[in-house]
Amino acid sequence: MGLTARGDVDIDSKTFVEAGLMDVVAHEVGHTLGLRHNFRASALHKLEEIHAATRRERGRVASSVMDYIAPVVAEDQADQGKYFMDGVGLYDAFCIKYGYAVVDDGALRAIAAEADGNPTLARSDDGDKEASNDPKARPYDLSQDATEWCAMQQRVTKKFLVRLGDGAVVGRETLDAVYVRRREYERAAASRALNAWWSKCGELLVLYMRGLDYDRTDYEELSKPIPPATRQRALELLGSAWRDPGLALPPLSLLKRSAAFDDDVNKWGLASDYDLWLQAALGRRTRSMDDVLAVTSLRWYDTIAWLEEGTPAVLSSLTDKLLRPLPGNDVLETATVSAWLERLRSLLSDAQNATAFELAQGPAPFGLASVRGGARAALGVAVDALGAATAPELLREAAMASRALDAELV
Repeated sequence: MGLTARGDVDIDSKTFVEAGLMDVVAHEVGHTLGLRHNFRASALHKLEEIHAATRRERGRVASSVMDYIAPVVAEDQADQGKYFMDGVGLYDAFCIKYGYAVVDDGALRAIAAEADGNPTLARSDDGDKEASNDPKARPYDLSQDATEWCAMQQRVTKKFLVRLGDGAVVGRETLDAVYVRRREYERAAASRALNAWWSKCGELLVLYMRGLDYDRTDYEELSKPIPPATRQRALELLGSAWRDPGLALPPLSLLKRSAAFDDDVNKWGLASDYDLWLQAALGRRTRSMDDVLAVTSLRWYDTIAWLEEGTPAVLSSLTDKLLRPLPGNDVLETATVSAWLERLRSLLSDAQNATAFELAQGPAPFGLASVRGGARAALGVAVDALGAATAPELLREAAMASRALDAELV
C-alpha cells in the first residue's frame, strides 16, 4: 500500500521479496534458538530517524528480528532506507550472548547487567501484549511514538485510496482483460486498506490514551503513564479519524466503477453497494468507540488521572472533536455522532444504576462517581455544541442528551 501511495514503479520485486523472506527466516531461527517475541523492538527509533538510521553501517529497523513489523516504507522515496530487518538486532545479539556464552557465574551476571538502564534492550513479549496496558507491547506498529506512525499511516492510506480511485495502481493493466476481476481487486484493496488502519491504529490510539509505559531495564521506575502530550495527540488523532471522510469510504470514482451491474451510478436501498460501504465505515468507527468506553479503558482513564492528580476528560474531549464544528448534511458523519451520543447516554444510565447498587452492596471495583461524572460532562458538552444545530437529526440528539441529563439521579 505504501509503495502504491507514493507511486513507485521501479521497485525490484524480487529483491524486495527476498529481503522480506530473510527477515521472516531470521525471526523463525530466533525461535529455534529460544528467543521469544519482543514487540517492543519496533520502538528503537523515532519515526523521522528510522530511514536515516538504517542507511548507516549495520543500521537496523528495530532492535530485534523477534517483533512483527510490516515493510517500513517512507512517504518520500528519496528518504527510503531499509524496508526490512536485514540482520539480527542489538537485543537478539544480547540474548544469544547471555544464553550461549560459556562463562562463569560472575561473567554471566555481568552480561545480564548490560541491560540495566539500556532501553535498546527492553522487551515486551506475548504475555505483555495480552495482559499489559502498554501500547508499545503491540505487533505491527513502528517507532518510539506510534501516534506519529498512525498519523503517517492515515496520510498513506488516503493517498492509496485516491490513487486506486484514479486507476493508477501499478500492474492494473493485467486485470483489464477480465473486468470483473479488476473490479473485485479494487474493492478488496480498498477494503483491506481501510480495515488495516482501523484494526491497528483504531486500537493502538486508545491504548495510547489510557496506557502505561513499562520498561524492565529501569528498575527505579518500572512503569509510568504515557506522557500527557502523547495521550492528547492520540485523542486528537482518533477524534479526527472519526470524522475523516478519507478514512471512511473509497473515492466516488472507485465506487462508481464497482457499482452493481457495472453501471456508473450509485444505487440506493438496503442492499446497494454504496449503503454497504456506509455500513462498513460506521462499523469501523463504532468498534473504536466501544474500545474507548470499555470498562478496562474507563478504569485506566480514572487511574491515570488519580496518578497525575487530575480529572479524566477523555469523553468530553472526544465529544468536542465530534461536534465542533457541527456536522453538515453528511449521512455518515451524522450517524457517527448519533452512535457516540447513544453510547454516552447508556454509560450515564449504567453508572446511575451501578451507583444505586453500590449504596446497597458496597464499593465498586473502580470509581463509578468518576465514570458518571465523565459521561455527564460529555453530554453537557454535546448539549452546548448542539445548541446551534438546525438539522432535524441533530436537534433530536440534543433533546435526548438534555433529557438524559435532566433524568439523572441526584
